[in-house]
Amino acid sequence: MAVDNEKVYARLNAHFKQVTEEWRRAIAPLNTPEMKARLAAGQLLIDKVRRGRGSANDKVSAAYRALGGMTPVEAKPIIDLLPEPPRPRGRPAGTSLAEADAPLVAIIRERVLAGEAPATVARELAPHAAGGSTLESKAKRLERRYREGE
Repeated sequence: MAVDNEKVYARLNAHFKQVTEEWRRAIAPLNTPEMKARLAAGQLLIDKVRRGRGSANDKVSAAYRALGGMTPVEAKPIIDLLPEPPRPRGRPAGTSLAEADAPLVAIIRERVLAGEAPATVARELAPHAAGGSTLESKAKRLERRYREGE
């Protein structure tokens, strides 16, 4: 028995359109500013619980671990009473600019060997450095990386 691909394709396409429209109608109430704010607040609670569970303070860590499988809504009254867990120290993993600075540090090294001052070269190359900091901060960072690699 031969299958009519055109008919199968048309039926699948119609079904897909129907399911997509049903999904859009179902999700529409969730796409409001109020719902977005509630979702963001829930995410803040989840982040706070994660930080609390990993706290170096054993009492704080135990208190957050005791929340177990509660949903953020169920746990919110309790979380509000718990001490604010400390934020992790240092820059988040994977956000270092060391790799992006490497070619510029190599240029600084070459130009210093040619007799120029590291600070002068770093200031000249700062506009080409990655990141959103000021040119002065970028120059200091490049010079520091050069001196660390000497």
